[in-house]
Amino acid sequence: MMVLAGNDFFGAGASLLLLVGYHLFLRYRRSSDPLYTIQAVNAIAREAWVETVMNASNKDVLAVQTPRNSIMGATFLSSTARPKRSPGIIAGRKSAI
Repeated sequence: MMVLAGNDFFGAGASLLLLVGYHLFLRYRRSSDPLYTIQAVNAIAREAWVETVMNASNKDVLAVQTPRNSIMGATFLSSTARPKRSPGIIAGRKSAI
């Protein structure tokens, strides 16, 4: 029983060390290369898109439809995630898995 507790503490410590190490590495990389993460690239692309839409007078519908389509896509994908995971339960029979 004592060996299991020791393994748990070792695993938790190793996980914490890896997490802290990853975040330190990520901070170092972002300071030397701001476009290292995809989040930074997306933020710059969003800023450029907003500037383009704000400066163009004929893009009013685009400014509304783009966020709407993004929300609709996320809603559709989230609503189909559960049925794909367990088709046997939805059909009213037990799944073999």
